[in-house]
Parts: sequence; structure tokens; C-alpha cells
Amino acid sequence: MAASLTDVLTALQNGVVAINNLNLRLGAVFASSTPSVSGGSSSGLTSKFTSVLISTTPVVAVSTNINRYGILMHNPDTNNAYVYQTGMASPPNSTNFAGSIVIYAGGTLTLPSASFPAISAGFSVFASSGTGAFTVVEFF
Repeated sequence: MAASLTDVLTALQNGVVAINNLNLRLGAVFASSTPSVSGGSSSGLTSKFTSVLISTTPVVAVSTNINRYGILMHNPDTNNAYVYQTGMASPPNSTNFAGSIVIYAGGTLTLPSASFPAISAGFSVFASSGTGAFTVVEFF
């Protein structure tokens, strides 16, 4: 039995609503923004850039934030950087890397992918040797 024109119109309207909802969600994920430097914040930002100076002593790279849905960490330095969740009972250090994720010199780590939920944890970082720079980009 063929569908009536009313059924076809309803199906098309539902399709348009679904596409609109998808567009709004994707727009929030890929929204352009004017980044804020060194941890500054203002309302309306969709991303925040932070520069962190690191050494062999761990430092907090980014604090917890329940509004963050993604994070990108980049190691522009020539030494490896080790990232771990802040607040671990036995945090890693420059002689025991267990519990950390290495970001090789020039490498980037992105958390989470589109298939994971928001990531609100804080992260700390330290260098394998020497001192260097580290970049964190948070997505809201």
C-alpha cells in the first residue's frame, strides 16, 4: 500500500528536524572561536589555549572542568612529555613512568574522540629530561 501525501510530508518534516538537530550538535563540536591564552576565560569561548612550562618535576597542566567535552595536548618540545590524571594515589615521576601516557617530542594527544563522553578530569605533566613547553587546548 502506498503512503499518503500526509505520511510523506510527516516523514520529510521529521527528517528535516533530525538534520537540523545534527547540524546544531556538529556546530557545537566544530565551532570556531577566539582562543584565550594562559588560562584566561570569558563567556562564549568554545576553546581555551594554555601554555605550560614543564620540567622533570610534575606540574598541573589543566585542572578539572565539568563543562569540558574534549582536550588536546601538544608537546612542541624536543623532550618527551608524560601526562597523567591529576590526583592519582601513586603519581608517576621521571624515574617511574607507570600510569602516564607519553607524548613524544612534536606529538599530540587528543581526548576524547567523538565516540567517548565528556572528559572533565585534570591532568598533570612532566618532561623526560630538561625543561620545555607544553600546550593544552580545552574544548567546551
